[in-house]
Amino acid sequence: MINNSGGMQYQWGRKDPIPSFITPGLIVSNGMAATGNYSIWISSGPDASGNVYPSSFSELTGNTYGNTYIKRRDTDYGNVGITKAENIMNNLKYSAENPLAFMVPGTKYTNRASLNAFYGQDWLYSTPNQMMDRWGHAASKSVFDPCPGGWRVPDTSIGVVDNDPNDPNHLDDNKGSSPWYNGFYKKNTSVDPFRIHSMGIVQEVDFEIKNPTDIYNGGVPYYLGNTVKNTSTVYGYQFGNSANTSNPNLKYKIGNYPVTGFRGFSNNDAISAAMKLGISGVWTATLRSANSYGTAYNLAFLTNSLTSSKLVSMNDAFINHPMNAMNVRCVKEESKFGQLLGTASNTGIITGTNRTAKNTLEKNPDVEIDNIIDVYPNPFNSFITVKGEGLKSYELYDISGKLLKQGSLLQKTINTNDLIKGEYLLKIITDKNIIKVKKIIKN
Repeated sequence: MINNSGGMQYQWGRKDPIPSFITPGLIVSNGMAATGNYSIWISSGPDASGNVYPSSFSELTGNTYGNTYIKRRDTDYGNVGITKAENIMNNLKYSAENPLAFMVPGTKYTNRASLNAFYGQDWLYSTPNQMMDRWGHAASKSVFDPCPGGWRVPDTSIGVVDNDPNDPNHLDDNKGSSPWYNGFYKKNTSVDPFRIHSMGIVQEVDFEIKNPTDIYNGGVPYYLGNTVKNTSTVYGYQFGNSANTSNPNLKYKIGNYPVTGFRGFSNNDAISAAMKLGISGVWTATLRSANSYGTAYNLAFLTNSLTSSKLVSMNDAFINHPMNAMNVRCVKEESKFGQLLGTASNTGIITGTNRTAKNTLEKNPDVEIDNIIDVYPNPFNSFITVKGEGLKSYELYDISGKLLKQGSLLQKTINTNDLIKGEYLLKIITDKNIIKVKKIIKN
């Protein structure tokens, strides 16, 4: 079952999945090796009559993917647009039009040698921390969020680590409001005699995944869980399945996770599009905001051997560069524990307001401009009307990201008689280069 449950992987902030081409599991008995490979089949599209035949499909393997679909910024894309906003807009457009492309920087971003390992290497733009709400933040998710309706990539309410010098192990950090990161851990032995971390994830600290006979584990912290393995291979990790009902921390269940690896860049290595084994992860929707690092928070799992697997929580300088592809675990689109989330901005600052994050790009992306645009009727039949100030043009995409039509918004009405029933994405551009993306549905 686990060997067929790896799922797809996503670069941070992109809607379209990227295959890993390897089956879940890590053979650790003799080095690090994948358990197997798989292929996908892609079609050249329908014929003139709209028919799709088996002969239109061709096999895409991992090796072929690496030779064909790796696209470098400033070489294969990223050269369109004079301003930063125009460049970002066109890079987003490229990502939608090329869903299988693995988009990577042409060169690494560097600033200060002592901190270069911390800076996020991003597929979107040459400097990190741009368009922090790519997957949404605060009250709503974005159109690029890959989760289905009513679900979203989990967000967090804090993007900066609490570096209290009196708390070097981050045991007292504000733990935000993601489904993994809820702050229930109590270190006081009179309250929690087990002193384990299964009731809340501690920032940037990794502990062994264990289910010891002695639940106290000699006072050494750990995450209560099981490593699914045989004599040669680690397949995944399970949390919250223990039968020890006397442990109050078993109320905290974060589910099961396969060993999938990730694609991309780690630490100070060269920019890479290769699959990395031994480390797996799932994204959150939060970019680290401190010092404009531009890395994204994620939950990671590290396996070094058959006897050593760790949960590495919410790290910010390890594998979580936006260019990397790893798994996504969707959560219900609702507030967690009554906490309101802040709003991200491109200045690298998270405010305490409760405004809905905007999917906007401007000539100066560091300045938020409120621009109210309405599209109606929605759902629609033969036409839609766009209402707002300074409207310039529109682009209409199907749900896969294919551009269907585009034109001026001088008349503010778009004829939709030629569209079939279904969901569409309408991109609206104003005369100030602000972009709004609306999901619309044809009856």
